[in-house]
Amino acid sequence: MRFRPAALVVPVGVVSLLAGFIACVEPRKDYDDFLGNTTNQRTTPDGGGGLADVEVDSKPPTQAVEGLYVATCITVLSASADNVLRFYTKTKYTPDAATGGGKLTMNMTPLKGYADGKATQPKCACTTETLGTTLNVTDAPVDKNGKFNANLGKIDLPPEANGISGRAITLDPIILDGRFAETGFCSILSGKVTAPIQIALDASDARNICLFVPIKDGDTVPTYKDADFVCK
Repeated sequence: MRFRPAALVVPVGVVSLLAGFIACVEPRKDYDDFLGNTTNQRTTPDGGGGLADVEVDSKPPTQAVEGLYVATCITVLSASADNVLRFYTKTKYTPDAATGGGKLTMNMTPLKGYADGKATQPKCACTTETLGTTLNVTDAPVDKNGKFNANLGKIDLPPEANGISGRAITLDPIILDGRFAETGFCSILSGKVTAPIQIALDASDARNICLFVPIKDGDTVPTYKDADFVCK
């Protein structure tokens, strides 16, 4: 599984592309119009690349480790890499010598991502910029190659945490299918949006990806270009 390190770039606003999607009172029609009007912006990543063209270690750590990451998730609903969901993420990995794998615990709390009618960045990767409910998964199995599948359950994101559209949104469930590495990792995002519209987030769609970059509390939140969202 490979991924490309975050490039510190200044995002370009896409408020005009999302204005119709945010304001309409007919969610299904609004969503269809949104997809049609942003087709050129929602390109599917091509093959190759991934966080720096650097291979993630193919084996999980052999010692217990705890880490802090910013998870940045793009979806099929995102107009560009400016429109993402971010999570302040704590991890704990416990190896299992018998299997060569281990167990992964993750606690993911939404970060602020929308204000004044546009997608924004949190001021920092810190607890003061979090809001809403924490997603938790405990002891998700990790195989000897580092692969894991974590069902994070249901989450209700407040408008301020939805950098995609600035609307309250419910996802049920959220599933991450990835490969854990202490130095940074990525996962395929799948599940279902159940409100305000209903749409499946398909694991086979290359536009549903989360990137996890290690940080220290208070660090600047990483930003990305569209091409950075590759996970394989």
